[in-house]
Amino acid sequence: MSVEKLEEVCMNLFDLVLHINTKAELLRNLDINQKLLSKVKNNSLFTIAPFKTLLEMQVREYCIIDICSFIDEYEKFFTSSYLEGGLAERVLQTRKFLKPFLMELQRDYDMKDYRNHILAHNYRVKAKSLFSGNFDRIYRFPQSTEEFLAVGIIVELIWKTITEEFVNEISIKMFEDRNVNSEKIVMDETIKSFDVTKLRKLFDEQF
Repeated sequence: MSVEKLEEVCMNLFDLVLHINTKAELLRNLDINQKLLSKVKNNSLFTIAPFKTLLEMQVREYCIIDICSFIDEYEKFFTSSYLEGGLAERVLQTRKFLKPFLMELQRDYDMKDYRNHILAHNYRVKAKSLFSGNFDRIYRFPQSTEEFLAVGIIVELIWKTITEEFVNEISIKMFEDRNVNSEKIVMDETIKSFDVTKLRKLFDEQF
């Protein structure tokens, strides 16, 4: 049972490593193609920033969510209490070895607060809006392409350390296909059609 749980944790970490590194590579390519992207014109409603800036903001924010998910998965599930039994002592030793990696990953950052307060919960801290009261919060999180590329290397090293330590316990076949294969996860590819015309009519009639 603990081996099945270990494979589950490794697969989740692996998927997040791929997501993080994919987004870091996207940011790198946005930098490389800066001149080309400067020619892209935004809709008049989105002229607050150039197209490249708006696009990389979205990629960075989603990547921060993935990084926090990676840390959450590691901290909550790559543990001796979750992976009980014969694996517990080796998990503790591996976590001890990986402590500097996690410390470096989180050093000088407030990614979880930024994720929780800004990206996930609509500028609220414990239901109180950041726009009300005397909040004075400074959030520190990765912003440059170089930072995200470095984070990608660190999370990959963490995952590789775990899989190297438990290479005899986990099935390498898990990672041959980079998509999560499960009959329990079914993607409905039906394209939904929205009745925007009707809603615009209701709005126009009201106002």
